Amino acid sequence: MKVSLTIAFKPNQELISTLSSWAKENFKDKVVFDITVDPSIVGGAIVEYNGLYRDESLGKVLDEAFRKREIYANIQRLLR
Repeated sequence: MKVSLTIAFKPNQELISTLSSWAKENFKDKVVFDITVDPSIVGGAIVEYNGLYRDESLGKVLDEAFRKREIYANIQRLLR
């Protein structure tokens, strides 16, 4: 089983060991992690597995917050 994982930093051995232990405890099949480093996500991770996509990155959270703030500001301008 292959799991694609995007993180913001180069993983150290401790993180790789933690991921490996977690996978052994939670899956019957052997898990291969395909790790990509993308500093633009700031923190958190993006996980892809078996056609499923989950973005739990800090970059996404910040982007959503700024968009909400921008929408709120636009609504306030319209109401003036």
